[in-house]
Amino acid sequence: MKRLYPFVAALFLEIWIGGCSSPVEEINEVIVKKLAPMLPNFFSVPQFMRILKEEGVNSVSRYVNSALQVAPKNAALHFLNGFLYEEMERMGDKGKDALAGIAYKAAYGLDPSNALGCYLYGSHKLRLGEYAEAQQFLTYSHMLNPKSVDTLYGLAYSSYYLRDLPVALSSIRSALKLKPNMPEIQRAAAIIFAACGQKSDALKALSCYGRCVRINSHLYQKVKERVDQWLSIAALAQEKSSQCTSVPKEKPIAESNEPESLFIDCYIVFMQDETYTLQGNNFLEQLAVSVGSGSFALAGVTRSLKRTTSTGKVNPVTGSWGKSFAFEVNSLGATYSLNIANAQQRCVDLVARPTLTTIVGKTATFEDGLVFSAATEGSNGGAIINVPTGTNISITPRQITESDEVIMDVSLGASTFSAAPDANLSISDQLVERTIGSTTSTAKALIGQTIVIAGSNEIVTSSNETEMPGLGSIPVIQYFFKQRTNNQVRRNILYLITVRRSIEKKKKISSLLIPSQAQTLLKRTGFWSLGEHTTMFYILQFLERSPIFADFRSGDLAEPINGFSIMSLEEKLSTLARFLYF
Repeated sequence: MKRLYPFVAALFLEIWIGGCSSPVEEINEVIVKKLAPMLPNFFSVPQFMRILKEEGVNSVSRYVNSALQVAPKNAALHFLNGFLYEEMERMGDKGKDALAGIAYKAAYGLDPSNALGCYLYGSHKLRLGEYAEAQQFLTYSHMLNPKSVDTLYGLAYSSYYLRDLPVALSSIRSALKLKPNMPEIQRAAAIIFAACGQKSDALKALSCYGRCVRINSHLYQKVKERVDQWLSIAALAQEKSSQCTSVPKEKPIAESNEPESLFIDCYIVFMQDETYTLQGNNFLEQLAVSVGSGSFALAGVTRSLKRTTSTGKVNPVTGSWGKSFAFEVNSLGATYSLNIANAQQRCVDLVARPTLTTIVGKTATFEDGLVFSAATEGSNGGAIINVPTGTNISITPRQITESDEVIMDVSLGASTFSAAPDANLSISDQLVERTIGSTTSTAKALIGQTIVIAGSNEIVTSSNETEMPGLGSIPVIQYFFKQRTNNQVRRNILYLITVRRSIEKKKKISSLLIPSQAQTLLKRTGFWSLGEHTTMFYILQFLERSPIFADFRSGDLAEPINGFSIMSLEEKLSTLARFLYF
C-alpha cells in the first residue's frame, strides 16, 4: 500500500501540471493569413505561428507587443494582443483581463467602425460594473451590428441597472425576437416587461421561462416573485396616474459657493550616491628633487687667473679652471602609503511625505527640519552661524474645475547634509556640505491623481591617472609606479503630489424622466421606437415621485455571458478575419 502513495502523488502532480499548462490548440494558418493584409508589412505571420506553436502564448504575446512598439496605430495588432491576453487569463494568469480591456479600447479608438471592438470593450466594462460606459459602447455596437443577441442582452442588462427602462425594454424585446428559447433572455424579458407595465408580455415570458427551468425550481419561484412585485408597482402607478399631474420642474439648486476642503500629500525623494576608487600609488611622486645648492646653478664654470710681478721681469699669467654640477635626490624624507587599492562609498537618502489640508483659495505651508549652529572667530570678533536643513512646502489651490481638476500653485523645497558636521571640531576646521533643492510651479491634477512636479537625475564623474611610462604597464609593479583615481557622484531628486478630497462629493442621481444618451442616440438614428405610447411614462413618473419603489435588484437578471470570451483563440481570429476580410 505504501508503494501506491508515490504513484498516486505523481499522477495528481501530472494532472495538475497538465491542467495549468493548457496548451493552445493548433490554429489553421489560413485564418491568420487572412489577417495578413491588415497587419504591418514587417509582421511575419509564419514567425507568429511558429512562436505560438513552439513557445506558447506568453512568448507570442511579447512578439506582438514588440510589433506594437513599431506600429502602435494598427488596430488588428491591438485585437490580436487582446485575444492573447484573454487566452493567458483563461490559462490561469490572473490580471490579464484588464490588459485585454485596454487593448480593445485602443482598437476601438483606432477603428470606431468596428462593431467587434465596441462590443468587446463594452462587455469588459459590464464585467467591471461600470454600466454607464458599458451602455454607451454596447449602443455603438448595436448600431453597427443590429442582429447580435449578445450585444442586445448586454445593452438590456446595463440599461436595467441604470434604471433606463425604455432602452432596456426595446433591447430585450429585440433580443427575444432573435432567440425566443434562451432562458436568460426569457427571464430578463419577464422582469423588464413587468417593470414597464407590460403584464401580458411579462406573463408569457415567465411561462416560457418556467418550461425551461421547471415551475417547481427555486429559480422560477424567485423570478415569479420579482415579476409579481413589479406588476404590483405598475398597477399602483396606473391607479395614481389619474391623480398625478406632470412632475413640476424643479428650479436648479445653485451650487454652494463654499470652498472645498482638500488633502494634499507631498512626496520628496532625494538620493545621493558617491563612489570613490583608488588603484595603485606612484612611488616617484614621493621623491624630493633639489637642483643646485646655495647660490650655485645646476651647472657652471669658474675661472681663477693670477700673475706674479717683479722688478724688471715679466712673469706669465697662471690660473685654474673649475666646473660645477649640482643635482640631488633626497629619499630620506620620502613617505609612501601602502594604500594601493581602496574603494569608498557614501550614500545619503531623504524621503519626506508631509500631508497638508487646506481649502480652495487659501495657502497652506509646512516647514520641518534641523538647524546646525556654530560659533566662529575672526580678526574682527566672533559670530554665530546657522545652517538649516529640512523640508519647506507652500501650496495654494486656486480652482476646482467641473471635471475634478485642481489648479494650484506649488512650492516644494528640501535640504540635507551630504556630510554631517562633526561636533568635536571647530566649524573653521571642517567643510560642511549641504545639498539643497527646490521647485516652484503652477500645476493641474485630477482628484486622486499623483503627478510629478519636478525631477532631476545628475551624474558627475571625475578621474585622474599618473604613471611612469614602461613600469606603469607591468603587472604587480604597476601598483607602485601608477595611480588611478575615480570619483562618481550620482544625485536623484523627485517631487510629487497627490490631491484628495477631505469630504467626498455626492454623486448626482439622474432623473428617470430625462432621456439618457443611449435613448437620444437610438431615437435620432431611427433604430427603435422607445415606448412613447405606452404606460411607461406613468410608471417612470411614479418611480420618480416614490423612489422607494425603484427597486432594481442586482440578482434580477442573469449576468451576461460574453460568448466571444469563451471562444478558442482560433475562433476569435477567424471572427476577426471575417470582419476585416469582408
